[in-house]
Amino acid sequence: MNGNREASFTESNSQPTGWEEVAAMADKMPAEESTNNLIDEDDADGVVDTSGRKYQAIFERAESINSENTRTYNIDRRNKNYQMLLEKDKDLADLYKGILTEFPDLDNVELINFDTRRETKNGKPNAFFVPLAMENGQYRPIVKFNFNEPEVYFDGTEGGGDALALAQSVKEIAMKVGVDANEALKNKKFMTSFLLLHELGHALDFKRNYLDANNGNLKEAFILNRKSRRRDEMTMPVPGAIEAYDTTKEDMENLHRRFDSRFSGMGIHNGKQLKLVESRKYREMHCERMADGFARNYILRHYNDFFTPTENSGDGRLSTKFEKSIEMGEDFSEVLGLEEGTRVRFTLLSRPDNIEGRAKVGDMIDGYLSKTAMLGEPLRLQRTNDPMNPGRVISVSGGIEKVSVIPHAVVRKDANGNEQRGVKNEVRFTDADGRVYRVEKARDQAKKIKGDNMEMLKALNESLGLKAGSEVQLLKREVAGRGASPIQEGELKMGKLTTDGISLDGVEMITDDGRRLKTSFVDSIYREWKTFYIDTATSTYEVIPVRS
Repeated sequence: MNGNREASFTESNSQPTGWEEVAAMADKMPAEESTNNLIDEDDADGVVDTSGRKYQAIFERAESINSENTRTYNIDRRNKNYQMLLEKDKDLADLYKGILTEFPDLDNVELINFDTRRETKNGKPNAFFVPLAMENGQYRPIVKFNFNEPEVYFDGTEGGGDALALAQSVKEIAMKVGVDANEALKNKKFMTSFLLLHELGHALDFKRNYLDANNGNLKEAFILNRKSRRRDEMTMPVPGAIEAYDTTKEDMENLHRRFDSRFSGMGIHNGKQLKLVESRKYREMHCERMADGFARNYILRHYNDFFTPTENSGDGRLSTKFEKSIEMGEDFSEVLGLEEGTRVRFTLLSRPDNIEGRAKVGDMIDGYLSKTAMLGEPLRLQRTNDPMNPGRVISVSGGIEKVSVIPHAVVRKDANGNEQRGVKNEVRFTDADGRVYRVEKARDQAKKIKGDNMEMLKALNESLGLKAGSEVQLLKREVAGRGASPIQEGELKMGKLTTDGISLDGVEMITDDGRRLKTSFVDSIYREWKTFYIDTATSTYEVIPVRS
């Protein structure tokens, strides 16, 4: 913190702005979420596999970190950044000024203007946060962004530019505030603001959850951050690959052969579904959740800066559309959470006079989606959440033609009698025959499928095709007795089984480097839809098959 901050970077109106109560709708990003317990050297029941040239190179880079090449790491760069933004985009300059007012610990992040199309892989527009970039011989934290041509991040169509990766996050915000997500994806002020906020969210995540949590030890923070990223990558449908769908037909066939059990457990049955699940899993990565949460919460706290009830405001803000139908795109299931295994309730609202059927207007159908809902595909529900024993299967529709959301403004009173505004979204499906259904996610009272351990063990091994030599990953979800959030866990066991499948004595495997690993004995086994979990004496693991 330097002494001329107040003089050179004065605050604007400090009064709260916007629809303040809307912030209550956003999931709050924990200010003190720490990651210093990710790796426990004394815990022999879980390791992070960081083998491979990519990660060895990361550690080699970490070894070069010293006081000389990081002496400018914490220099205050806000004035330089602000002056650059004033020349490029006043909206972004104002946004940056507001961010630094609320989060002054981001003042050391340098904003670098670069030609996205030349410097990114395949010319795909993107923006980056780099915790340790070497610039002019010095390591420093930077955000790379195309400030000269911010329009490259969206091309006026849904999924255009970098919106491809951020579409779900953008649509979730739109759902919360009652704006048309397709318009949001085309709105320059909103999209460039969201992208910059997202990258600065990465910077804040690194600062608070790695650097501060390690008492300013930059080397240790960098290593733990990279290990965390490695864990995230290994939870993707194709372990370690962020985008597996930009492949040839032959590549896809090989992927399906190798990861058949894994794909099935994730509800992936074709390339289209792989793309959707890849996108969802990417957004669920710890680092992406933190960055998205920061961007989402900032926007909702400053509602009036981005949204207005006035049509065609002319100032770049998006207009809200309460009580008006907003049509959704092909990724509706991803945004609404209508994926395989989800419990839902359908209510028939109307049907054409010439269409017959047993269901009457007003009838409700309740069950579990036997397949992720997708446009143009049949929709069926099963009575139980056990894919091995589905019970009665009900055909709801021969094909979904259209999905729309009607946002309703809701005003409630809190415990103190103060009014709080919110949004309740009504979701409607229109099928190929013209039937219109209201769709609601129902509460699932029996999410975990439990049973006799021997019975569940047999189901686990048979469902995932596990035998001696099968490649398996055990992703640690919880650690007994520590009381930590599952987000804080994530240690990963990777290797080939040395026994004929998993046994109640524990999971035995050999890693790529020849180490023999064994968990403690298995206390219990349960399943959530097609995903199996095992409880050992110390941990809860998600069992992820790679190939048999």
